[in-house]
Amino acid sequence: MLIMATLLLTSCASEQRKSNTINLSGAFALYPMAVKWAEEYQKLHPEVRFNISGGGAGKGMADALAQTVDLGMFSREISPEEIKRGVWWTGVCVDAVIPTISSQNPFIDSILLHGITREKLRQAFITGNISSWNQLTPLQKNANIVLYTRSDACGAAETWAHYLGGHQENLLGVGIYGDPGLAEAVIKDVLGMGFNNTAYA
Repeated sequence: MLIMATLLLTSCASEQRKSNTINLSGAFALYPMAVKWAEEYQKLHPEVRFNISGGGAGKGMADALAQTVDLGMFSREISPEEIKRGVWWTGVCVDAVIPTISSQNPFIDSILLHGITREKLRQAFITGNISSWNQLTPLQKNANIVLYTRSDACGAAETWAHYLGGHQENLLGVGIYGDPGLAEAVIKDVLGMGFNNTAYA
């Protein structure tokens, strides 16, 4: 998946420029990289300060369009309407969204040995035709899958849904806010399954 940063052609308030502060918000996938880049930049320009917040790609786009940030970070396709509204973008890295389970999942050895097909993941996350772990693995023991998805508008969920042939609103599961929250929910639930950007998997 191509991760992108948005920059509105119109500038933010001059007060922000005077304060030497650059404000960014958006995709959790980009957050760790943005923090690292800011740290490196400040080594050369210590007078420049950064305010960086996550919140998902939807928040990054909304903040950029509302001109409340200088840069919006997002990890999804740009719509023609957003381009018409003045969004300019550039790709900054390539990432992936992958399925995640707890390391304590009782089916993990079978999953690592046999894998899970895209079609089976689609039937779990999109159609709901698969709801138990023995439908995903050849093991005879059984337990229900607890699916987790994102509650916020985000590139990770849109990318995962696209991979499975749907859209974010088609994804089944308990809605959890943000990449860190989704990763934490799966870690705590041995029968849980979700998806994350690689930085949080």
